[in-house]
Amino acid sequence: MKNKLIIISLIGLLAIGCNTNTMVKVNGVKDPLIISDSTKFSQAVFLTNDNNGNPVVAWSMAATDSGQYKLVYRRFDKESMTFENVLKVEETLGMQAHHESMAKVGFKRNGDIMAVYRREDKESSRRFAGNIFYTESSDAGKSWSEERKLVEDSTSASQSFYDVDRLGNGELGVTWLDSRRLEQKEGSSIFFNQTSANGGFVGETGILGSTCQCCRTELNVSMDGKLDIAFRDIINDSIRDMVHTYSLDNGKTFSPGKRISNDNWIINGCPHTGPTIATNDTKRAVAWFTMGGGKGVYFTLGENSEDTSPDRILIDAKALHPQMVWNGSSFALAYELVGLNDGKKYRQIVISFIDENGSILETRKISPDGEDSLMPVLRVINDDYLLISWVRQNDQNKSLIMAKIIATDH
Repeated sequence: MKNKLIIISLIGLLAIGCNTNTMVKVNGVKDPLIISDSTKFSQAVFLTNDNNGNPVVAWSMAATDSGQYKLVYRRFDKESMTFENVLKVEETLGMQAHHESMAKVGFKRNGDIMAVYRREDKESSRRFAGNIFYTESSDAGKSWSEERKLVEDSTSASQSFYDVDRLGNGELGVTWLDSRRLEQKEGSSIFFNQTSANGGFVGETGILGSTCQCCRTELNVSMDGKLDIAFRDIINDSIRDMVHTYSLDNGKTFSPGKRISNDNWIINGCPHTGPTIATNDTKRAVAWFTMGGGKGVYFTLGENSEDTSPDRILIDAKALHPQMVWNGSSFALAYELVGLNDGKKYRQIVISFIDENGSILETRKISPDGEDSLMPVLRVINDDYLLISWVRQNDQNKSLIMAKIIATDH
């Protein structure tokens, strides 16, 4: 392990303040790296893997002086430990940038790429109305199709808070919150759809109604192809707790929704923070933020094959916005931790490693002390390393996308 760190550090180049569209090698596990253009305001970071298992970081970049955004992404080559050139999806210009409802890219098994993003509907009388769009590329991002709406049903006035993941059949699945009500109750509804080998989407499935309107949804595909979906639901009397559902037939049908934990958080509004799921061969872990029964980020661990809601474990009472992966030996849980620097609040990126029994093995600070850092996302590079990315936001005029390599040994 030490030899690997030395090799990477020797070949790596420190790249702080990079504002060019060039390939950048990583400086081992020592320093965070700016991977966005330092002259552009960037936010709403997302991480996925391409069809060859390489991490791909996507974010919203301010493209004009008027504040319009476009989706850009950058592939990390896991063999050379190198960030490749930034690629821009010009068709997305004018899209919405949102930390909880961020634009995303997804890679089919055959290498086709889909960009999924949202545009505000400024002509609608509905508050916060907008529509999800997508565009496709079959030539590694060199060219893109004309954009299309995800939802063609005219009764859907708005869609948002979506997630994308590759399914067991090699296609892409998407979940989102929709204004159409599957139940005659308060809130939105959660829907699912998947791509077709011939392009576009093949037909949506309504899963459950009465969902919280403004928290990100989570779609996780396990090693055996099972689809796990988690979201914040409105239970009753403004109780907004996390709910889990799953599909064993690639999204054709879903199990009834079941609460992940009976937090009983009563809140007359939306907290803008969603759940995260990670699975291995036998276990399903979920983490989320709540203020029900105690404030903080909580973690549960249960059998992947069972529809259970195990007891929750408090990770940290000052934690926010968790994101999690299974790294082959432990669950890696990244989150923001609120701290003080000279009396001023700031958020620091922290990662906790949790074993299969729910015991915390180690917790590390990732971003520097005093530097306001938020919305971490992470992916596995290989058995030894993770890639973690986040937004560094020190003032209203400077917001950058950061990345760092994390060794997984404890």
